[in-house]
Amino acid sequence: MPRYHGRFSLPDFPGFVSWLGEARAQGARIVLHGLTHLSPPGGAKPVGLVERAKARFLTAGEGEFQALDRGRAEAAIREGLETIESALGVRPEGFVAPAWLESEHVRGALRSLGFSFHEDHLRVHDLVRDRSLLVPAITFTGRSRARAILSIGWSLAVEPLLAAPIDIRLALHPVDFEHDDLVVAIGRLVQSVAARREWVDYEDLLA
Repeated sequence: MPRYHGRFSLPDFPGFVSWLGEARAQGARIVLHGLTHLSPPGGAKPVGLVERAKARFLTAGEGEFQALDRGRAEAAIREGLETIESALGVRPEGFVAPAWLESEHVRGALRSLGFSFHEDHLRVHDLVRDRSLLVPAITFTGRSRARAILSIGWSLAVEPLLAAPIDIRLALHPVDFEHDDLVVAIGRLVQSVAARREWVDYEDLLA
């Protein structure tokens, strides 16, 4: 999020930029996660019952790419790319829309800008080989105390599913770490994953 909520620009936080650089040196992959992480004011609204339900229940006004047309999607992605490349000296190859919500125009914009992959809640889309891999995401939310409690229950419910013969992703957000008991639950799930599975990055997954 190079311009988080339109107020926090990546180049204005050199300490965070340095931390990202260190993480990348240790093997982390830098991906573009939207531009502002907010639905554009005055922009098009989601169309259809399903899309409106996603906007209401999956995110709090942060479905930035859910209803964008091709021009606005490409402009936002291009600005995000240029900001990260200027600050970090690296060009992200992957894109993850906020809340995994994106319009039908986003994939074409990503292809035109040279991205290798992007993802939604269930799949990782390989733009180079033109294929999609089923890799459902296990995610949590610490946005409120009630949601954190639900996430703790969710972490217990999904643990038996780790034996299923499919790849999975574990998606975490900074706000998840604001609740000590949710941190404990996440840690327990991470240990369970590590005991049963091999951790891989996007490059290994797509190879």
